[in-house]
Amino acid sequence: DGERAKRYLAAANQGLYRIIRLADHLGLAGGETEAWQPQGMDLAGLCRETAEEVEGLCRMGGYCFTWELETAGLLTVGDDRLLQRMLLCMLSNAMKAAGKKGRLGLKLAVRRDRAVITVWDSGRPLEEKDLGRIFGGDGQQGLGLGLEVVRRVAALHGGAVLAESREGVTRCVVSLPIRKPEENEPLRTPRVDYSGGFLPSLVELSDVLPPEIYNCEDLE
Repeated sequence: DGERAKRYLAAANQGLYRIIRLADHLGLAGGETEAWQPQGMDLAGLCRETAEEVEGLCRMGGYCFTWELETAGLLTVGDDRLLQRMLLCMLSNAMKAAGKKGRLGLKLAVRRDRAVITVWDSGRPLEEKDLGRIFGGDGQQGLGLGLEVVRRVAALHGGAVLAESREGVTRCVVSLPIRKPEENEPLRTPRVDYSGGFLPSLVELSDVLPPEIYNCEDLE
């Protein structure tokens, strides 16, 4: 019937988004940096835009997501597309850990000359050995390609990634140096889609969002 066909098409469409996500992660985790294009950008604006998109998707998917920015604007030099992918990878892993109806959040803070991005979740606490495997190993023993993407993107920007798990909250923290753009360097608004018009948020969260969000009519 028509409703069943819609469900099947939505599931197939979600599968396409997952394939795009996997191909992209394999490239980045394997050291591919051809898309590395650092320019002047507003990191706070990127965090805000990403959080607003994810907030709506979490509401539709049954997750409780909150976000906080300590500054309205934060000019730095970076690749907005790669940084957005990094944010979404962190949030995707937090959603997996939190589970449906679980809580997760995003926070941007400024500490002297560094931007500190924290993504947290209320899922099952990780043991110390698991934390070491995630961010202290060789990149092959972590909990997924997404975490290796986070490490790669942070490293490209001269940053570091840490994780901690205690008191029922697990946090993934990325610390990035703030590099002021040159006076004549133009600011760039974030690129909001992958080639072909695929929204980054729907691509990166395709492993955790329900299939009905990928209904063809809604996507159009």
